[in-house]
Amino acid sequence: MNLNQLDYFVTAAETLNFTKTARKFFISQTAITQQIKALEENIGVTLFDRSNRTLALTPAGQVFYKECKEILIRTADALDKVRKAEGGIIGSLKIGFISGYEKTNLTERIKNFHIGYPNVSLTFVRKDSRELRDLLQKGELDLIFDTAREDALNAGYGILPISRYPVRAVLYPSHPLAGHTSVRLAELYNERLIMLSLDEANANRPDPAYPHIVQYSNDVDVILLMVSAGLGISLIPQFALNYYNQAQSLSIIPLEPRDALEITVYAIWNQENKNASIANFLQHLELR
Repeated sequence: MNLNQLDYFVTAAETLNFTKTARKFFISQTAITQQIKALEENIGVTLFDRSNRTLALTPAGQVFYKECKEILIRTADALDKVRKAEGGIIGSLKIGFISGYEKTNLTERIKNFHIGYPNVSLTFVRKDSRELRDLLQKGELDLIFDTAREDALNAGYGILPISRYPVRAVLYPSHPLAGHTSVRLAELYNERLIMLSLDEANANRPDPAYPHIVQYSNDVDVILLMVSAGLGISLIPQFALNYYNQAQSLSIIPLEPRDALEITVYAIWNQENKNASIANFLQHLELR
């Protein structure tokens, strides 16, 4: 029994005419008759009553017709879904991002992708950089937005720069530099620095010769709490500051142009991942 035989049978059951069935499939009536007979022998049931001049379904044939009709519909639907999944038109995409990145134009990019691919189910998680890369490595995420540089990743990962953000000095209100419109990195040399640990290899950290980096943390809330308490100052990318209301009570100052630092956010994915939706999603991303 094969799908062609089921298709022949369903058409014959609907037309009750082997000649019309043969014409539909551009084969001979004899071939149709042989295929229907082979189907009956295969399942051990007589499907058509041929005793009269007109063709009629047997009671068993009526039941089999309903089941075959459903099988053919489900098969066509399954094939359509498989082909669409192969092209990333349907499916799912699991995306992770670092804290604060949701306050950027990420929403706009997701919206644009959803408009183009409404049948791709999207799932999101927000984690720190280390957790994101761990989930990506385990295959629990398809793509992440992170600040890791290319040389900080293992071979086999695709990486695409998406956005660049300026780094700001974050000072407590009573700090002597709090009223300035900009600051130089040299003015921060002797400060107690509480640094955001986006990635150990991030290119945009200050010179490690700075003697008073008292703590690294991947939790912006903790850093802002410590700065608010006067325990030190920090250098944080603008997108991370957008996320935290606590930052509004602090002094956020640009670095002078000659000392300007930037953080780049990348889209990162495992190149061995066969999910076609990844490539389609990447097409909606461009450096901004």
